[in-house]
Amino acid sequence: MKRGELSPAQARAAAAGGAMSLALAAAMAISAVWEGNSLTPYHDPIGVWTVCRGETHVPMRPYTEAECDAIDRRRMTLRLQEVRELNPGIVADPLQWAAHASLANNVGRANYARSSTLRLYKQGRKREACDAIRSWRLAGGKVWQGLVLRRTGDAARLGEIELCKKGLAA
Repeated sequence: MKRGELSPAQARAAAAGGAMSLALAAAMAISAVWEGNSLTPYHDPIGVWTVCRGETHVPMRPYTEAECDAIDRRRMTLRLQEVRELNPGIVADPLQWAAHASLANNVGRANYARSSTLRLYKQGRKREACDAIRSWRLAGGKVWQGLVLRRTGDAARLGEIELCKKGLAA
């Protein structure tokens, strides 16, 4: 190895770090456009106390913008790690990784772990895995237009399916 060159292990670690950074930025961006950011707690459409960008597992009190940003970063980092644990190969596809983490964040780790989205991706059926995100449109047993749009996108905002497909070959 020449001076200044990375070993294969160092190159893999650098690539993984870059993939994590890209996936985290994309996951946080999609969360921000679909969740909004409420600094004060509110009841979501099915009655769950929520604050910041869809956070339900923190004390329900007013937060600052900076606190919400930190909560979102920690939560999305955790979701990315959980998705990677369930599917280590996904780190090679940072945009799919971000879309899967956004879905897991919205539906919960256990539901994501049982999902056709995860199963299809692991089978190498990446485009079908992206399309399977569409099935997650129910909350409280009914279809919510907000969830439909979060999955598919609208004229102004990228949806999880679109993000998922961005890195796929045509």
